[in-house]
Amino acid sequence: MQPQIKILIYICFIISLFIIQKLAFYLFALLIIFILLSRIQISSLKKGGFTIGLFILFTFISNLFYSQGKIIYSTGSIFITEEAIKIATIRSSRIFLMVAGAKILTAGIPLETLLSSVAAIFKPFKKLRLPVDEFFSTMSLSVKCIPALEKYFTENFKNTSEGIKKGNVFLKAKILSQSLIPMFIETLQKPEVFFEDTNVNF
Repeated sequence: MQPQIKILIYICFIISLFIIQKLAFYLFALLIIFILLSRIQISSLKKGGFTIGLFILFTFISNLFYSQGKIIYSTGSIFITEEAIKIATIRSSRIFLMVAGAKILTAGIPLETLLSSVAAIFKPFKKLRLPVDEFFSTMSLSVKCIPALEKYFTENFKNTSEGIKKGNVFLKAKILSQSLIPMFIETLQKPEVFFEDTNVNF
């Protein structure tokens, strides 16, 4: 399947998540998503999983209380209703489905190919004199320099934090913030350094 078609399907899927409010639809969508996720390597699914999981849990809990409806549990001034459970399930499932759908979309597709596919979808907007080519060219350059930026930052952080005890979290956080400043200055003064391994010419 062409990347452009996958992107359009994903966009339609996201729109349907905000239009359809029936719990049965979300349960069916979760079943399909889990089947598709089972075909993807676990290593790619683990990236950002803990943070996303915490956010989904927070979304579920924050929507669980004080909604009107049939009360199924109460203690003091806190109560949970059937409607609250439905709302919390739908909203947390919506976030999970959007994230899982994005992982399925990007699985096996290089990021540059994905960007060029999105650019192809937005080409009609050039007739409105919108800077589509310029925008996606900048995005492509940003994607190409990410590995170099990551390498530069990691080496700089390791050199700066040598000799610091493992338990000193606050000092490492301070060094982490201080390591970002030289990198930002370097990107402004000599941006070509971060494109040495690419085909980009300045």
